[in-house]
Amino acid sequence: MSPEFCQLSPEELLRHRTKVERLLEQFDQDWSIYEKAYVTELMAIEADARKLVIECISIVQQMKAYESEQRLRGRILNTSADEEYNNLRNKFLRHVCEINKVANSIGQGREDMDLSVLMIADEVSRKVSAS
Repeated sequence: MSPEFCQLSPEELLRHRTKVERLLEQFDQDWSIYEKAYVTELMAIEADARKLVIECISIVQQMKAYESEQRLRGRILNTSADEEYNNLRNKFLRHVCEINKVANSIGQGREDMDLSVLMIADEVSRKVSAS
């Protein structure tokens, strides 16, 4: 303790103590307000991120249902010619690109992938499988 502090009268010490208590109470209230805003913001960010993932899962489920439906009808799914299926794939890719863009906050996330990439991959896969 500093020598000046030791020389304070009991009344002055009580006054300082009361002032410190008020300051700590105000700090605690301000901190609680800050924490509430911070946690609320984190929860909103998490909900937005979860929403994108849930939408992707839903699209994948739609794609699987469509594939199963085609199999039950005895059809072979031609991914390059099936417009309905490709619309689902394109929707899925747009969501994946959005997730990638959001997840890479320093600007390195790619958001330019489109259905043409999958179409070329399908074509290569068919050629390799045929040989």
